[in-house]
Amino acid sequence: QKYLAFWQNSNWEAFFNQRRTGVPAFSKNGAGTGNGGLIPQRWQYPYAELTANKANYDAAVQSQFSGNDNLNGVLWINQ
Repeated sequence: QKYLAFWQNSNWEAFFNQRRTGVPAFSKNGAGTGNGGLIPQRWQYPYAELTANKANYDAAVQSQFSGNDNLNGVLWINQ
């Protein structure tokens, strides 16, 4: 119920609560699941950031994710 309430009214809070707690448990199999059957852990930086601000983009990705801007990289707050 909480997930549905947040989904309708609280912007991205439902996504972040599900990612943090794992509730509700989503099926990772079946048609339409991408990303190797994994639920993404984070948003990738926009491509415009790479092209317009490459030095800072590279520094941020290196310091946070060892140089790999990956959907499945774990944020420091979740480690």
